[in-house]
Amino acid sequence: MKSILTFLFAACASVAVSQVALNATVFLSDEAGNASGGVPVAFSVQAAGAVFTADATTDEAGEATVALELPTGTMQGVLNATYMNCDSVEVMMNGSFSAN
Repeated sequence: MKSILTFLFAACASVAVSQVALNATVFLSDEAGNASGGVPVAFSVQAAGAVFTADATTDEAGEATVALELPTGTMQGVLNATYMNCDSVEVMMNGSFSAN
């Protein structure tokens, strides 16, 4: 049984003056379309010479959501999400983002 990863993210204008909020959501399901709950997911973004990370666990709907606070001026980059599938194989998804 393999897990399927749908990777959604959006860069949003920040309310705080000093940071940019990047919201990321992962939906995991098996081949039959059943939600995969309880799966730890590690998110990471490299920006301004640093790596920003956040961890989440999928809920009963198979959804894991995080909000990363990135430095001011971060306009684009690559967001990574990593999880272990049911075969204990590490799976990494990459997606680019743009604040515009």
